[in-house]
Formats: sequence, C-alpha cells, structure tokens
Amino acid sequence: MLEELPNEIFFQIFSFIELTELYQAFSSLNYRFECLLYNNFTPLYARLVSNITLPLDRFLFRISKLLLINLSPNNVLLLIENSNLPRLHYLNIESTNNDYFGQPTNILIHKILSLSKLFKCRIKLSPTLYIVDNQLLESQTIKHMNLSMITLDMLFNLLKHVPKLCSLNVWLNSNGRIFDSRTYNQYNCLNLKKLTIGLHNDIKFEEISFLLEHMPILKSFEIVGSVWDRGFLNEQKWKNILLGENLFPLLNKIKINIYIRYTVNVQNVKTILSHFNQEIFHRTNFVITHDYMFWFYLTCFWNKLPEHIDSLSIYYYHQNIDISPLKNLCSLHLSHATDKQIEDIKSHYFKYLKQLDIVVCSINNQLGAIIFSDKQLNYLTTCWLPNLDSYFKDYKSYQPCLTLQSLRLNYCHRNTLLNLLYYLPNLTSFESTLVSLPSSDQSISFPSIKHSNLICLKISLRVDVSLFDLDSILLHMPYLEQLYLTIDRSNILQKDFDLVELTNIIQNRTPNMKKYDIKINLLSTNLKITHNDWKKTIFLYALKNMHLAETTIAA
Repeated sequence: MLEELPNEIFFQIFSFIELTELYQAFSSLNYRFECLLYNNFTPLYARLVSNITLPLDRFLFRISKLLLINLSPNNVLLLIENSNLPRLHYLNIESTNNDYFGQPTNILIHKILSLSKLFKCRIKLSPTLYIVDNQLLESQTIKHMNLSMITLDMLFNLLKHVPKLCSLNVWLNSNGRIFDSRTYNQYNCLNLKKLTIGLHNDIKFEEISFLLEHMPILKSFEIVGSVWDRGFLNEQKWKNILLGENLFPLLNKIKINIYIRYTVNVQNVKTILSHFNQEIFHRTNFVITHDYMFWFYLTCFWNKLPEHIDSLSIYYYHQNIDISPLKNLCSLHLSHATDKQIEDIKSHYFKYLKQLDIVVCSINNQLGAIIFSDKQLNYLTTCWLPNLDSYFKDYKSYQPCLTLQSLRLNYCHRNTLLNLLYYLPNLTSFESTLVSLPSSDQSISFPSIKHSNLICLKISLRVDVSLFDLDSILLHMPYLEQLYLTIDRSNILQKDFDLVELTNIIQNRTPNMKKYDIKINLLSTNLKITHNDWKKTIFLYALKNMHLAETTIAA
C-alpha cells in the first residue's frame, strides 16, 4: 500500500519530518526511497545535537531551518563556513559551552551575516556575545533576531550591520564595560518595530533610554528583569516613554515587569511612590509597588489600540489592569478578579467574549449575573467561575443561557449543579468539586430533569459528601459518556468505603458510558475491603470494556 503512493506525497511528508529522524526512517530501505531521500529539492528542517551521524553534506543545499544544539564552536564554524546553505532562512544556535567566549563568537557573527538567505536568527550562548571589530558584513535579509547576553556597545555595532531588522529580542548587561554614547549617536534603527529587552542587574536606565531614542518607528516595547540602578525610578523618563511624542510616536504597546533593588538608606519611599501618582501612569496601567525586602516593582501592560486585543490573561501581580476599553475581547483569564473587573463583565462591555475564566474573586454572589441575566454574553461558550452557590440562594428568577457548552466551578454543592442543568440546556461538559449540602437545603427537591446534552462530567467528592449525592446528580445525566471521578475518603475511621455501592450507582445511572477515570483516596490503615469486593468491581467494569469503554481505577 505504501509503495503505491506517488512521489509527491512522500516529498510532502519529508518536509514535515526533522532531518535526523527522516534519515533514520527512510535511508537504506530500498532503491526508490534512496532516490526520494537524496534526489529531490524539498526544503528540510534539521536539528543537530552534539555528534552528527548522517551524511550531512548531501542535504545541506536543501536545509531551510537549522537548529544547532550544544555543538562545539569549531564544528559550528566549520559547518557554516564550508557548507553550501543557499536556502537557509532560519538559524538557531544554542550551547552552554564556555568555549564560545571571546573570538569564537566574533567569528560566528561574521559567518552568520554572510548567509545570503537568512531571515531569522536565534543565538543562545552561555557567555556574553563578543564582537571585536567594526568590519562586519552587512546583511540585507535578516529581519528577526533573538540574542543571549550582549553589551550595549556590541549590540549597536551589530545593529548597524542588519539595517532591515524588524524585531529584536535581547538580554543586555554591561559586563563591566563603560558605554560611550557618542560613538553611536548618529545611528538609528530605521526599521525596528518590535523590541523585547531582558535586563541584567548592572544595566543603567540611561543606557536603555539611549537605545530607545534611536528606534524612531518602534511600535511594541517589552522590558523585564532585575536591576540595581535606581535611575529606573525616575518617573519623568518613564513619562516620556509612555507619552512617546517626539521620541517614538508610533509606540502603541508596552509591557514592563522590572524589579529594582534599593537599600535601607533610600530616603522617603512614600515620596518615590507619590511621583508616579499621575494621570498618565493610571491611564497606562503603570504600577509601582515595594516590599520590605529591598525591592521596588514596576509593572505595566498598556496597548494604545485596545480594540485590537482579542485575548488577555491577567495574573495576580497585574490584577488592577483596567479591562473596560478592550471591547473586542474573545478570551479573558483573570486569576484574581477585582470588583471593578467583575462589574465591567456584568455590564457586558465584551459582547464578543467566548471564553471567560475567573479563578478567584471577592463577590461570588454576583457571578451568576454574568451568565443568567437578561442581557447575556451571546457568544460565551466556555466559562470558569469560583462558585455559584450563593447566587442561586439569593436570587429568585434566572434567564437560561443557551450558548454555554463548558462550565468549570472551583466548588459547588448538589443543588447548585441541579439548578445549572435546568438553566444550561446546551451544556456538554461540567467540572467541579462537590461539597456538602448545607442542612437548610437538604429538603429542597428538584423535578426529574433529564439533561440531553451533557456527555462529560469531571467531579471530585469531598470527604463529607456521600455517594447519595453522586447518585442524585447522575440520575439527571442519562446520556453521560465520560466520567472523571475523584473520591476523597482519607479520614474514614468507623466504616468501610462501599466500593460495590459505587459500582452499582455508575452501572445503573450511566448506560451510555464510554470512558471512566476513577480515583479513590482511602486511608489504608482502615481499609477493610475484601478481595472479592475488588474482584467483583473490576469484573463489572470489565463488562463495560466489552462495549469499547475505557476504565481507570486507582486507590
């Protein structure tokens, strides 16, 4: 069957397989595959690690993407210098070998710039990149670079020889060198639009400012790291960067995450913080905080064109970001939502929102309004909320949500889940930890709802939740196909866990089940389940396997 496929299919397959794996799989099979392997012009991707064991010279003219991992400097230089690489457009060199220090990196940069088709380059070496002279070749093809540690003067020296560069990702340090700005004062990066900088602790803010001032069409700027220079606390310089104006008027996206070391003799921390209490910093979500372990923290996430952002994740340390301008969000993840963010979501500013994750918040009793209010998020299909118990307890009328298909709650009790089944008729997947029902709600009864769309249930039973609750909810899910169940019985002291009862519940309530994944946490010192009980249970599950079901039982 394989032999009947046309050559074009194999050429297409070859283009997706890494070269060493391709060689191992197809070399020496037969004459046809030998010809296909060596005598075609399909572009290849190669990842070469340490020792090279294939006839590389027969493939070099076809390699378009090349990764060199932990090769010695001599081997890398010989490969690039003596090889014909006419189609190479992406080069990645990674090594922790300190032999690259000094002259080898200088020669390596020379050779890389000589590659005629190179479009993207990534160099990650352990020592600081070293460029000893100014007589470099000029590359008109390189547009993207990602560099490991380099000093600012050597970076400028390199940038002068890649005039078409559009994006740069680089880690900067001073390495004890004094940067002479007069040498590079007349040079500008006229095509660089995206800059990402990592800071080593000895970099000064005036060096970063000088670098930015020579990037007149910069649109996106990201800076991270930890530093010692307290010049990074100069609010006027940050204000100039945020305003752009004459420096870089096209700048529309900034991301900052910097730790700034200070000493106990720094006077008036409150005064420093007050300098950043200005409208421009509030508007751009620029936040400065400090701790008592000698660190200031600068964070900023700002996009001048918020309507272009369709996906956003906000974590704890950036929780105060204003999301209200981001009208076109399709996906939003909030690890610790503020009250203001909850109100913005309830106000339905985000009419295109499809996925919403709220991991933690302080107003759980209002979260239901996001899903069940009269004005709903018409595209919302996937949602993660902390809890909805208090919402269903406090409100009397709800509007069913017809769009939601997947819901995850950090925890809920049985009655909440049964309410959800009624008001989410198109739900196909539900995940939560089931907690004990309050005694005041024990007597509440529900109509016999048979949810017709829920096929996947991932649930965990807390220690104090009985199997009766599991039975009660499975009764309403007759079309369930996948069950991921975790049962915590780690504190059982007086009576055994009834594994047979669990088996009977699942057998009786889930006639369409195709996959089980059941984990039971038991206190082994109190475990008195007999061998026959286990044997019977496993046998019952084995019967299910006759119908292509998949079962995992762990205890």
